[in-house]
Amino acid sequence: MNNELGFKKIMRQLIYSVKCMHDLGIVHRDLKLDNILIQNIHKNDRIQSEIRIIDFGLTANTVLREEKSLNGLVGTPHYIAPEIVSGKYDEKCDIWALGVIAYQLFSQGEYPFRGANEVQIYKSARRGKFFIPSNEDQ
Repeated sequence: MNNELGFKKIMRQLIYSVKCMHDLGIVHRDLKLDNILIQNIHKNDRIQSEIRIIDFGLTANTVLREEKSLNGLVGTPHYIAPEIVSGKYDEKCDIWALGVIAYQLFSQGEYPFRGANEVQIYKSARRGKFFIPSNEDQ
């Protein structure tokens, strides 16, 4: 991980960005490492790194909906909150994905929930059975 843009700074920017989206009624529903870019900005002879969230293809706008809960199985399996699998969820599904992203940043890209297929990954997440890498895995 880039020392200039450490874990704490990445997570702070992600949490703030997701809060701003949620304040506007926007639920991303597919937050994952692949949908986060780092942009270097040159200011006053210094380089500042900032994150950019991309790929809003699965977003939902809760402001435009009468009912605040969402439905439909959407997202990337390793990042999907158990509530999405059960069929009724809200913007907190993005918070779950932020937790998976934080886990990945700490574990050098490992996924917390594993399985041979999507159904097993969903069951693992629902049970809260997550993978803890050993020293030998790193």
